[in-house]
Amino acid sequence: YLALGYAYLQENHFSEAASNFRQARVVGDSLNDYAEFLGAKAEHDSGNNASAEELLKGFADRNPDSIFLQQVPELEAQVLLGMGDPSGAQRVLSANPDAAARSGYQVALAQVNQAEGQSGEAARIYKHVLLTWPLSFDAQTARSRLTAMGVETSLTFTELRSLGDAYYNGGHYAEASEQ
Repeated sequence: YLALGYAYLQENHFSEAASNFRQARVVGDSLNDYAEFLGAKAEHDSGNNASAEELLKGFADRNPDSIFLQQVPELEAQVLLGMGDPSGAQRVLSANPDAAARSGYQVALAQVNQAEGQSGEAARIYKHVLLTWPLSFDAQTARSRLTAMGVETSLTFTELRSLGDAYYNGGHYAEASEQ
């Protein structure tokens, strides 16, 4: 069930993924942290944030050795934002400073700031993600958010050159030429 759920998650069939992750939790508990975390992700991606929050609440207590511990705060923050609770999302992130070095945590923090009306701080964090982890998926998210906010044009020549160099060195030649 776990493998099938993950396959459905990768194909963006979120409700089928969530169903298989629920089955995996029922059948056994040796990989329960996988079933819980990936199930929460599937629930969130399908728009069922209440179910996702149920799986994430107390995750660290139930799964103290999980490889997902660093990712839980950013997913839970996104879930809480989806539920319209930016202050709850802020509390979750603030309670987990060990995860702050992750690009996903930084994107979640920027989303919280944006939801709380702190556009300048959100833009600063999105820019930081884009320039620090330029080849990551989170950098793509940050760039699209900067564009949506209308502040992508605030990137300096030096920053654009740095991005171009990172794209080129990473083999992303089309993106490098755009810079």
